[in-house]
Amino acid sequence: VETIDHKPSLWVERARIVAAGGKVCGGRRARLDGNLAVSRSLGDFDFKDNAGRPAAEQKVSCLPDIYEVSGLPERTLLLLACDGLWDAISSEEAAQFVRERLRYDPPMELDEIAQELVSYSLEGKTGDNVTVRPEYCWCSLAVRSPRILGPRIRRHRLFTFLRRGAGQLRFLCLEFAGHAGNLALHSSTHVASTLPWLEIRNLYHQS
Repeated sequence: VETIDHKPSLWVERARIVAAGGKVCGGRRARLDGNLAVSRSLGDFDFKDNAGRPAAEQKVSCLPDIYEVSGLPERTLLLLACDGLWDAISSEEAAQFVRERLRYDPPMELDEIAQELVSYSLEGKTGDNVTVRPEYCWCSLAVRSPRILGPRIRRHRLFTFLRRGAGQLRFLCLEFAGHAGNLALHSSTHVASTLPWLEIRNLYHQS
């Protein structure tokens, strides 16, 4: 399963952009105001300066899509990556890339898989920055609210995360079918996105 990319070419994104006074240039690889390749993000405040519109209705919105997952096993592999990867290779290609390396004996470590996936995408496939982070999820455990962390810690972690080049994220859920050697792409049509509804500007002013 996968989420839908927030691209300026999508009709719902284009409608918001135009209503906020922006324009969409180009076709499949459309850009907002001829510049930005994504239509939702944290930061990018030059595209969020319309004082007469709420944050969710700016040319670039910080509002995430929220999906609900049910029926996932306790151990699920979540592949997070920025648009630099997803503009270069398909979800299926990325899933197959991960599966093959988890079938190694012994299975490749996740950080090594991430490094190889970045290198693979940079081999003539993209000139953009690429961020990849695979993570195992324990779906039976309660998710801790980010508000438990102090604001200074949250601010530090968010800025550290963004400095590493993470842009718009797409979530690809890979389900274990018994063991790492038998990895299958989950067939559910629902995926969970837990990005907080945050803007760096708002987080920065907390103390």
